Amino acid sequence: VIDINKVDMLQMTPSRMQLLLTGSSSLSCLKGLRTVMIGGEAVPESLVSELRKHTEAEIYNMYGPTETTVWSSVSLLDVKRPIDIGSAIANTRIYILDAHGRLKPVGVHGELCISGDGVARGYLGRRELTEQKFLADPFFEGDRMYRTGDLAKYLPDGRLQCLGRIDQQVKIRGYRIEPEEIEKHLKACAGVTECVVIAKCHEAGDKYLAAYYSAPEEASLAVLRESLSAKLPDYMVPEMFVYMESLPLTPNGKIDRGALPEPGYVRPKLSSSYKEADTEAQSIIAQIWQRVLNRDLVGVEDNFFELGGNSLLIVRMHWELEKRYPGLVSVADIFAYPTVSKLAGIIENRDVFKIKDLKIDRLQMPEDFFACAGGYNDGTVIRTVLGCDLYRRLKSMAYRLGRKEEDILISALIYMLSEVSGVQKLPVHISGKDREIRAESFNLEEIHDINDLIYRVSMKMESRGIDNVIPIRYLDKIRLDKDKGSVLVLYTYNFQGFQDNALRLYDIIVRAEEAEGDINFIFEYDGSKISKEKMEELIFYYMDIIEVISAVDG
Repeated sequence: VIDINKVDMLQMTPSRMQLLLTGSSSLSCLKGLRTVMIGGEAVPESLVSELRKHTEAEIYNMYGPTETTVWSSVSLLDVKRPIDIGSAIANTRIYILDAHGRLKPVGVHGELCISGDGVARGYLGRRELTEQKFLADPFFEGDRMYRTGDLAKYLPDGRLQCLGRIDQQVKIRGYRIEPEEIEKHLKACAGVTECVVIAKCHEAGDKYLAAYYSAPEEASLAVLRESLSAKLPDYMVPEMFVYMESLPLTPNGKIDRGALPEPGYVRPKLSSSYKEADTEAQSIIAQIWQRVLNRDLVGVEDNFFELGGNSLLIVRMHWELEKRYPGLVSVADIFAYPTVSKLAGIIENRDVFKIKDLKIDRLQMPEDFFACAGGYNDGTVIRTVLGCDLYRRLKSMAYRLGRKEEDILISALIYMLSEVSGVQKLPVHISGKDREIRAESFNLEEIHDINDLIYRVSMKMESRGIDNVIPIRYLDKIRLDKDKGSVLVLYTYNFQGFQDNALRLYDIIVRAEEAEGDINFIFEYDGSKISKEKMEELIFYYMDIIEVISAVDG
């Protein structure tokens, strides 16, 4: 969507941005962004560092609660300084106050309070809470001030640094959560004698809730979830539950949060007992679940949601599965088959690619395209570059048509091969960002003009199916006799995934790789079969066609 619509300004919460960075097959779409706005939750340094690897856009940290009309301060993040929340926007004042409502000096932390035109009148139907949080501005008569509950301080240069909360409130996926409320309902569950709920972080950086509890015996995870789900919204039900015979205490008798174990190291009491993987698919899926769910041990009958899975983790897990089993599993499948064994069964049933049934069409070429017999079977490489000016024209055309640059490059290749071979129905293998090769066929007799060809290429590339897909892992198993009068062509775009011996199967491999402001082309071909002079002519012709197509106006 970002690519096709040429989006140049993007706003997301940190958790959504983390999902984009870890769950997308390609992040080249971020290169065109000029402005990225992140807000709604605390922004981790690791997220900003990872984002900067994929875009040169200006990154803004947007701070502000809903009670002050969403944004109250903005900071343009700078790699040379720690993350901060900047300074107040227009018609807004931000104070750092002590418990008595007095201003704190620069560098000393206190409660962050907001005054100005954006402050709401209060909470509908909640008079007591309104009186507690919305006060008269002590410094501007007639104005209202909102107490955020955030702990912050002013830096010497006038920017603000947020230091957390003055209470236990946490914010996860944009939702404000009071752990004490969850603890109250958890203590009401049968057998629970003591508990504490805290926010933890996955390795990817996104936050989740972990509940630690003590009881005479470990409770069923399904029972705990069901009990809390009946009283709390889904986002307040902890992702992890950890049973302990007793919770660790500090010398003064309070729960020692720092001494609590990491949730992943303790296997909870599930509705199913632990069972090891029996098949390759089960083993692969269990390993993926362990990484995504931060669990040390996952059995094949374990339920994804019972282990703490949620909608964000499903997307991340689906991306991991897609890398291993492209096109075989949908997000809906994970909801429908939430155990390792069931999901593995679906994958094994759908992974029906049979080498013996594989039919690969080849492209017949003129006799003079081929080299004289007796050459040594050695791959030959020719490199060329699509320069900055031509690349800009190509991007402009893609933008005008609402297509991708690779759609135009593939179309130019198909047209060129048709002109050189004199064949109208062309087989071409295409590998994009997924670990798969798609065996496509294009009939130019049905094409009206170049724009129509680009459109049809785009539609084929966006379609998802398994009938014409060759998983990368099967390439080494394919055995084909190379016909002397025909070629098998593979086109790749920004792809680094297949074996180095691909020329054993393909006669011509066209690699297109985006660089800084241009595209590098690497043409590999079987030098024992194809004439070097004819290959050079083919490459020059291909580049000429790209230039002509990119110059077409409408």
